[in-house]
Amino acid sequence: MTRRRGNREGSLYERSDGQWCASLTVGYDATGKRRRRTLYGTTKNAVQAKLTQLQLDGLQGFIAEPNRISVAEFLKR
Repeated sequence: MTRRRGNREGSLYERSDGQWCASLTVGYDATGKRRRRTLYGTTKNAVQAKLTQLQLDGLQGFIAEPNRISVAEFLKR
């Protein structure tokens, strides 16, 4: 029997092409849309290590929101 993963643990699964994939919710944007990071790898252990590092970065506050502005906004600045 599989166990459910808790909050902020992310998800880890094998894709149909044999690659392993992990995804983690890193927060929400200004409109309330969920922001996720997705990681890929060839082995489960490699992806699990990447996911663990991403979780630690999130707890330490290293995951920053990308600063995307339009050309018009850039020119105004």
